[in-house]
Amino acid sequence: MILTICLITKGRYTYLEKALKSYECFLDTGLVNVILIDNGADAKSGKLLRDWTDKNPSLVKYLKSEENNPTPYHFFWKKIQSFNPEWIVFPGDDDILILEAFHNWRLVLQAQPDITAFATSARVIDKSGKATGSISAPAIIGLSDKIKELSKSLHEPPFFWPGLYFKFDAITTAVPQSRFVFDWWIGLQLILDGKIHNTNNVGVEYRVHENQDSFQAPSRRKYFEGFHMLMEFITSQNFSDHVELMSTDEILDLLNLCFDEKPLYSQTEYSNAILRELTFRFLKLPQTINVNDEIIEKYLLNFGILTKKSDINSFFLDSKLHFTDSKGNTSIKLLDNTCGGLHEASILFNQNLDSKYIISCRHSKQLVGAIKINCDDLERLTVVEIADKILLTINSQLELNGILSFNMTPFEKLLIVRLRQMKFKLPKFVLYNKVKIKKVLGKLH
Repeated sequence: MILTICLITKGRYTYLEKALKSYECFLDTGLVNVILIDNGADAKSGKLLRDWTDKNPSLVKYLKSEENNPTPYHFFWKKIQSFNPEWIVFPGDDDILILEAFHNWRLVLQAQPDITAFATSARVIDKSGKATGSISAPAIIGLSDKIKELSKSLHEPPFFWPGLYFKFDAITTAVPQSRFVFDWWIGLQLILDGKIHNTNNVGVEYRVHENQDSFQAPSRRKYFEGFHMLMEFITSQNFSDHVELMSTDEILDLLNLCFDEKPLYSQTEYSNAILRELTFRFLKLPQTINVNDEIIEKYLLNFGILTKKSDINSFFLDSKLHFTDSKGNTSIKLLDNTCGGLHEASILFNQNLDSKYIISCRHSKQLVGAIKINCDDLERLTVVEIADKILLTINSQLELNGILSFNMTPFEKLLIVRLRQMKFKLPKFVLYNKVKIKKVLGKLH
C-alpha cells in the first residue's frame, strides 16, 4: 500500500524547508510519493518547491497555480484525484511529519486491512519548533462504539487533520468548498464508513504561530461555515442511508448523546437548529414510530420545555408525526401532607423517570431544595390547571437557580433598550465616577 503526502502551500518559506526535509525519510522507504501544490506561493518558496521536486523526480509531482485559491482542497481535489492516490495525508507547510507513524500505519494495515482511516496524534510545537508539552489526540479516541463516535464528531472534528491518513477513494461524494471546516467534513464521511483506527502515537509535529490559517478568520465565521456544513451533512443521502440501518436503540442513544454534548461545540444559536433537524428526521423513520413520544419529549427537554401527560399534542402541526400517549418529561415527588389538589395533579406527571422535583406547600414540612407551591393560587383550578401551575413554578425556580436561561418578555426587553439609551445621556461625570458613587450610596444604606 502506497502513501501519498499531499502538501498544498501558499509559501511560508520560514517553515517550508523543514516540512519538506521531514518527507525525505518517507521517500527513502520506497512506499511513499509526494504531491506538491504551489498555491500562488512567492518566488522564493516556489523555487524551493521546484528544486526539491527536481531532486526526487520519480516520486514527486509538482502543480503550480499562479494565484492563491482561498478554497484549495476543493479547487485541487480533482487534480489530486487524477494521480490515483491510494492512501493520503495532508500536512501543512508549517508541520513536520513523523516517520514512526508511517511504520505504525503499515503494521495496523497488516492486522486490519479493511480500515479506511488511520488517525494519529499531534505534538504541538511553537514557531521556533520547540515542543510546548501539549499532545493533541483524535477527539474520538477511547470511545467504545460508533454511535458515540458519530455524536462526538457532530460536536467537534473527530480527527487531527495533518496527522490523518485515509483511503482517498473512501470519499465518494463531492467535497465542499468551505476552507475552515473541510477537514471536519472529511472526518464525518470517514466516521460514517466506520473503519477507523485511532492512536495516541504522534504522527505530526503541529506548529502553532500567529500566521496559521486558523488564525486568519474570526471564530464567528468558522462557526457559521461549520453550521452549514453540518446541516448539509445530516440532510445528505449518505447520512440517511446509514441512519436507516440503525436500530431504534442506536437512534435514541445518538439523540441522547447529542442533547448532552451538543453539536458544533455546543454553540446554542447553531446547535439547536441542528438538533431540530436531527430530531425530526429521526421521527419520520419507520423504526422510531413506537418511540416518537420519547424522542419528542427529550427534544422539548433540551430546550428547557417541561411537560406533563399529553402536552406534546399541542406543540406541533405536522399530522404525519405519530404521538400516542405521552407521559411527559417531568416527574415530581410530593412531600408528606401536601394538599389534595397537588395529589390529584400528580397523576399527570411521568413517575417513571429517575429524576424527580420535590414539591411542598404550606401544609407540608419544609425541605431544603424543595419547590414550594402557593396553595392559595390553586383554588378553583382544574386538575390540569394545577399541573400547569406546578410546571410554571418549577420553571421559575430553575431560571432563578441558573439551570434554565431567562426568556425576556417584550416589556423586559424594552426596559433594557431604554437603559442602554440612557447610558449615553448620562453626564460624563457620572460615568467616570460610577465606582465612587456606588461606594457613597452603599454608605448611605
